[in-house]
Amino acid sequence: MSNSCVTFEKLVMLLIEALNLICVLIARIDANYIYKACS
Repeated sequence: MSNSCVTFEKLVMLLIEALNLICVLIARIDANYIYKACS
């Protein structure tokens, strides 16, 4: 049981890190798009 719990926690951590990276990328793309549209 403990092994599966540890792997599940690691999986969740990786998922959160991946989501954060995706959010940052989307935010950068949006910022660039808005900047180009405004200027």
